[in-house]
Amino acid sequence: IFTVIHSILREQWIRKLKVFVFALLQEIVTWYNAIRAARYAYLKTAYPTGSDEELLPMITRNYLKEGYMEKTGPTQTESFKRRWFILDSQNRKLLYFKGCLDAEELGAIFIGTECKGYSVKECVPLNARGNKWKCGLMVETPERQFVFMCEQERDQREWLEALRKVLSRPMSPQDYTSKQDFSVL
Repeated sequence: IFTVIHSILREQWIRKLKVFVFALLQEIVTWYNAIRAARYAYLKTAYPTGSDEELLPMITRNYLKEGYMEKTGPTQTESFKRRWFILDSQNRKLLYFKGCLDAEELGAIFIGTECKGYSVKECVPLNARGNKWKCGLMVETPERQFVFMCEQERDQREWLEALRKVLSRPMSPQDYTSKQDFSVL
């Protein structure tokens, strides 16, 4: 009798759990769609001449590359600090954070095009202090040179490839607007 009662209670519990999970998933989907709709409405206001074909990819964020690199300061004599980087190819920004779970970035670098004075290349700085990693790259902007170090050659190659992909893409009118509003942090 005990096993029969236990079996019935277990089935009822599983049924209730399934109903709860289904309701929770519905709630998540509803919120997800509401956020997407709000973002789409914002984009339509921000870019009134933008077509759906241009705006729909901007609704969600799909970062081209993310991971840890070491970064030095503006004079390139400061010690390197490990930072979490995200390459947002839609907004042409390389964002960096203290850690991978941080909500607010410490800074951002606008990635323009080569004809506007932006470049990326492999490099190992000679006067670098404190860096443990040996696979370097440099992002050059009209305002500044940024030096980064990757832990492995594979990471370095992936970052170089991703950054070059953004550099090679022509800038849209929205990119020029974004660049005017952008300040290097």
